[in-house]
Amino acid sequence: MKINPQSCQALILLLITLSLANFISLSFIAIVLLIILWSLMCALEQLTRPSTFVGNGLALAVMITLAIDVGFSDTVNLFVSMLLSAIALKQLIAVLDRHIKLIAVTQTFLIASLFLYQQNLFFTLLSVSLLILNLLALNLLADNTQLLWFRIRL
Repeated sequence: MKINPQSCQALILLLITLSLANFISLSFIAIVLLIILWSLMCALEQLTRPSTFVGNGLALAVMITLAIDVGFSDTVNLFVSMLLSAIALKQLIAVLDRHIKLIAVTQTFLIASLFLYQQNLFFTLLSVSLLILNLLALNLLADNTQLLWFRIRL
C-alpha cells in the first residue's frame, strides 16, 4: 500500500472530523465520516469513485442533514459544518493534483477553525501536527526538480 496525497488528506480530514464530533451534530458527523472513509478507500484504490448522480445525491443528503441537525441559528457551527462537508465531498471526487492542492489549502482553514471550539494545549498540539501533516501531503505533490531546489536552499 503506497502513501499518496489523497490518502494523507483523507486521514487528516478524518482526524479533524473526529475532533469536531463533540461540537457538531452526530448524524451530520456520521454522514461526513462515511464520505471520508469512501474517499480514503478510493485513494487506496479499493473502491471506485461515485458517479455524478450519486455524488449529487450525497451532497443533497449532507445539505438536508445540515439544515435539520445543525440549523441556521448557530452560525459558527453552520459555517464550519459547511466547510467540512464541502471538503469531504470534494475529496471524494478529486482526481487531479490541483484538486488535492485545493483540498489542502481549504483544510488549513478547517484546521484553524478547531480553535473556535477549544483553546487548550491538546487542541493546539493537534492543530500544529495536522498543519504539519497537511504540508507534508502537499510535499508529496511536488516535482523532483522543486524538491531538489528546496534541498539546495536548505
